[in-house]
Amino acid sequence: DLISFLAVVQEHGIAILPITWQAARLPIATGATGKINEALLNLRSSFAFKCVSDKQKETENTQTIMEVLTNEVKVFGHRSIRDNPNIVDLQGVCWDVSMDKEGNNTVWPVLVFEKTPYEDLYSFLMQPVGRELCFADRLRLCTDISTAIWGLHSNDIIHGDIKPGNVLIYQGDNGFTAKVTDFGYSTRIASDEDRIVLPKTYPWNAPEHDCGSFTPDQARKMDIFSLGMLCMWTLFEKHLSNLTQLPQAAQWATRIISNLKCEGRLIMLAQQLLRAEENLTEKTMQALDEFLSRSMLDDPNER
Repeated sequence: DLISFLAVVQEHGIAILPITWQAARLPIATGATGKINEALLNLRSSFAFKCVSDKQKETENTQTIMEVLTNEVKVFGHRSIRDNPNIVDLQGVCWDVSMDKEGNNTVWPVLVFEKTPYEDLYSFLMQPVGRELCFADRLRLCTDISTAIWGLHSNDIIHGDIKPGNVLIYQGDNGFTAKVTDFGYSTRIASDEDRIVLPKTYPWNAPEHDCGSFTPDQARKMDIFSLGMLCMWTLFEKHLSNLTQLPQAAQWATRIISNLKCEGRLIMLAQQLLRAEENLTEKTMQALDEFLSRSMLDDPNER
C-alpha cells in the first residue's frame, strides 16, 4: 500500500519532490510497468515522470501496482545501483492524483528520472542520429548495457525484462551512453532456493522461458540470453532492416531476428556479420564472437 511504499522511499533515502506530474506531456517511452512522460519543471531543467498508466489503473489491482513500484524503488535505492553510470538515475518521487469511476480521488506514486531527448534504444536507433552510428559507437552502447546488467547480477539482482524499450539513451561529453531502466519485474535474490517469476517479452525472452518460476541461476542465464540478443540487434539491426525494402525497418529487423531465433540461426548470422566488419581488430572480433555465441545458446547450461 501507499504507507509501505513511503517506508521504502524513506529507508533508501529517495527524495520526495514538491512537484506534480503534468498529464499533458506526451510519453517518451512505454515499458511493461508504466509509461514515461517528459515534463518541464522550469526553463533550465526537465525530468521524465514514470506514472501508472490509465490501462493499469483500470485492469490491475492496486496492490499489484504498488508492489511493482515498491520493488522498483528498492532496486534504484541500492547503493551500488545508484552509483552505476549505466543505470538510469532516480531523482525522486512525486504524486499523481486521479479520479476513479466512482468519483473518488486516488493518489499514485510517480517515479522521477533524469530526462533524455533521445527516448529508448529502439526509438533512438530509428532516428537519423541513431542511423548514423558506426559499429564502434553501437558497440559502446552494448558495453554500457552489459556493464549495467553485470552490476545488477553482482548485487544478486535479476533484471528480468531486458529489451530495447528498457534502455534509455543519453548524450554526454564523450558521445552517447546507454542506461538500463524499468526494474518493476526485477528480483533481489535472498537465497538459492528462491523461485522467480519473469515476464515473457517476445522476442527477447530466452527460449526456455515458460509460464513457470525459475531458480536464481536459471533467471540469470535468461537475462544473459536476452542481453546477447539485444546486443546482436543493436550491433546489426541496420543490416537486418536492409534485408527488406518494406517500410518500418525497425519492426522488420525485430521480426527477422525473431525468425532467426526460432530457426536456431542467431549465432550463425552473428558470426557472419562479425566477419564482414572491416574495422574490427582480431582481439575484438574474437571477444564479440565468444560473447554472442555463448550468450545466445539455446541450452542454458552451456551459457
